[in-house]
Amino acid sequence: MMKKLLMSIAAVAVCSTAAFAEDTDVSSLQNVLYFDAPVATIGRTANLSVQMKGSETVQSIGAYVTLPTGVTAAGASLGALVPEQGDAAYADEISTNTVEGVARVALLGATGKALTAANGEAFKLAVTVSSDATPGEQPVVISNHELCTTDSKATLVDTEVTSTLKIVLLGDVNADGNVNIGDANTVISVSRGGSAVGEPDVNDDKSVNIGDVNAVINIVRQ
Repeated sequence: MMKKLLMSIAAVAVCSTAAFAEDTDVSSLQNVLYFDAPVATIGRTANLSVQMKGSETVQSIGAYVTLPTGVTAAGASLGALVPEQGDAAYADEISTNTVEGVARVALLGATGKALTAANGEAFKLAVTVSSDATPGEQPVVISNHELCTTDSKATLVDTEVTSTLKIVLLGDVNADGNVNIGDANTVISVSRGGSAVGEPDVNDDKSVNIGDVNAVINIVRQ
């Protein structure tokens, strides 16, 4: 069974509501949330980038997020579209709590400067992947989008936006579904400035070095 993460907003202003039909092409809409190539490692916490196609400044934003079994919300942080913290753009910035067993995330702009009119990252959603999660590509869905603009108008989109969350094994640094010498080579590449799809800090010491190469080799030998 899929688990739901409720992202609900207490808006500063009272908003009127407009609704789109369920068969609306979401890719044609502005101010729609979606995940950007999400990847998470079993046994670890990952920060998944949540993007927005923005057409105007948004004061507050919320949606339902359905996560796969074994994946739970662990918090959230502001994204690149949010103004700098020092310019008083937020009342509570972004916060998380639990309501009736469901995680609740609130993103609220006190001065109407919450999210700028641009395409990019609205926030990062931290998720923890348990040991019983199934490796591979799993659907993650954002639905019931609610956005309130600075002129007190709300956009309600009833269409679901489905992304693919790639769940990988610890040590599967190149995210090809296996842990082998290729992952050790990827760790070496990352230590020299390269990039990886999966988690290169395999031994969880907050750095990427020869210790992670050895950790991958140990996993291969198990």
